[in-house]
Amino acid sequence: DWSAAFERWRSATELALARSASHEAVANAKEALEAANHLGDDSTVEVISAKILVGRSYDSVGRLPDCIEILEEVWNTSKRVGNAELAADAANHFADSAMMASGWHEKAIGFCLQALKDLPEQDERRRCGLMSQLARAYMFTGQFEESRTFSREAMELAEKLGDSKAR
Repeated sequence: DWSAAFERWRSATELALARSASHEAVANAKEALEAANHLGDDSTVEVISAKILVGRSYDSVGRLPDCIEILEEVWNTSKRVGNAELAADAANHFADSAMMASGWHEKAIGFCLQALKDLPEQDERRRCGLMSQLARAYMFTGQFEESRTFSREAMELAEKLGDSKAR
């Protein structure tokens, strides 16, 4: 049952990432992607989700160029198939890696701005993460007014969502 295998490997990858078992996360994410490939083509939610896991795992192990490449691919696929939630997840993780790799800030800003535009207003958790990434990216590029604006909006939304650290 490929669906059950995908869920098992997805969960195993998340657990490995949570405990910073980076090499284990890469191996598990590749297994999740293998299982997902049996469930459909590159445009399925499972394949896109598995590729995000591969990208996150590459980031965790320090393979930033590979991470950025796969997350950009996932961003493009998610946009092409009209999945705003997965595109937002790809943009968020791409921005994280861009901050570490340097030189990708403008692309991260573009992805996050587009993802914010495409997400429904009620998806506040993803919107908050994207605004936080925008605040960071704008700060890295010296655009301090934009950084301040997104930082304030992210903090207000985080507090609304119950994040006690936002106070």
